[in-house]
Amino acid sequence: MCETERGDGGSFRPPLSRGCHTPRSGCRGGSGLDRAAWGAVIGMGQEAAWGGCGRGGSGARATYGECRRMARESGGSERGSSEVVGTDAAPGWWSALGRAARGLLQSPTAARLKRWIRHGPDRLLHRWRRRRAWSRLAARPVTSVLVVCHGNICRSPYGEAALRAALPPFLRDRIRVFSAGFLGPGRPAPLEAIEVAARRGLDLRPHRSRPLDVDLVRGADLIVVMEPGQARRIQVVYGVDPDAVLVLGDLDPLPIETRAIRDPVLQPVEVFEECYARIDRCVAVLAKAIAVQPYEGR
Repeated sequence: MCETERGDGGSFRPPLSRGCHTPRSGCRGGSGLDRAAWGAVIGMGQEAAWGGCGRGGSGARATYGECRRMARESGGSERGSSEVVGTDAAPGWWSALGRAARGLLQSPTAARLKRWIRHGPDRLLHRWRRRRAWSRLAARPVTSVLVVCHGNICRSPYGEAALRAALPPFLRDRIRVFSAGFLGPGRPAPLEAIEVAARRGLDLRPHRSRPLDVDLVRGADLIVVMEPGQARRIQVVYGVDPDAVLVLGDLDPLPIETRAIRDPVLQPVEVFEECYARIDRCVAVLAKAIAVQPYEGR
């Protein structure tokens, strides 16, 4: 048993069992009933410090024995236990602090902050990556371009159509542009993609998805992808020269949030608008880079 202590004026303070450090931490070395008594003292009837034990809010002081009896009646045990009885044993301010912390971590502001931190390297390296992409394009003649995204129904079909339209008229018949993805064949573009593309003067209604294969990869001078992970996958699976793979977002002339161009599938029309606007910006730079290459030999 823990020894008892009495405070000034004869009021009774609950005891500390062997192994206890502070009243708020609960008894760790005493019996389960000691801990139940602590729960009654700390968590019940908080209208009076160390008193009340929930006795009608009268503010009357309760002895530790009374608290033990109340704990026993509410299911406390004389045997030792490793658990502090009751969830109310924690002070109210601690619970409130926990709720506030959880709310802060789950707030939209916290989510934006985490995204900002996660994509910080993309923003910092964007200008360098853009210059590197331009120099690589200038160094290798391009007569065929393969545009790749995950499913080949949203981003890459639009990128294919947009690049074809952005090329100078004298190159449209000389530069082959096609697209593919990592999923199965024969799927049409979603209605949102068709609608947004139509507002931008491009028709995606005839499009059907096509899976990526060795022949398509080998038939392309330049492979354009929407995400860095897709570039790594193509390099590993098909043994493609890294200089032949371009992450399209690296050509964005505006400051970026992420290097990858967001997949709009199953998203609202506004997400398609943002995605296709960014593809248009990047494709305009790509078409210019292809156009300034030497024409001889094409």
